[in-house]
Amino acid sequence: MEQDIDYEALHPSYKALWDLVGKENTLKIYENFRGTQLQLPMRLYERNALLKQYYVVKI
Repeated sequence: MEQDIDYEALHPSYKALWDLVGKENTLKIYENFRGTQLQLPMRLYERNALLKQYYVVKI
């Protein structure tokens, strides 16, 4: 997957990814998700899963 990439010519979304995760991971994301709209939740964890885990461990 080694490619010569012109960072300055990248779409702003891909520049942001590059800055966060680096070249290799940006290219992986591009190959796997290009054309897909991703909407990420504000919260990292799912509330019900946390509650279930908490009560299973604490009981």
